Amino acid sequence: MLFIANRTSANHKNWPIVELAKRLVACSFTDRVFFSNSGTEANEAAIKFARKFQRFSHPDEKQLATQFISFTNSYHGRTMGAVALTSKEHYRSPFEPVMPGVTFLEYGNIQAATELIRVEILRLYL
Repeated sequence: MLFIANRTSANHKNWPIVELAKRLVACSFTDRVFFSNSGTEANEAAIKFARKFQRFSHPDEKQLATQFISFTNSYHGRTMGAVALTSKEHYRSPFEPVMPGVTFLEYGNIQAATELIRVEILRLYL
């Protein structure tokens, strides 16, 4: 598994960050840590990790899961993947068409999220 966090520089080894990574791995479910420079970069990495995980987990499937759930009133950044996950129309519309496969649900509506996840799982694996 992977834990994603922000950091300040990608150009040199930062020993306090290395120590933090070791501590995060030691006290969590992950075996690796990915540090990014910003929240936008962390969101882009999460999209890529999710897609890579699908390819790794289901190497023989031709139709991999590429659906994402995001919530209303969200803002995830200015890169194309982050814009696709952002529900606010004034951030999205200048860059359309954006990455397909994003469903927006009302923020905090756990029941709707649970139902959508259940439907997607059934659709993908039955």
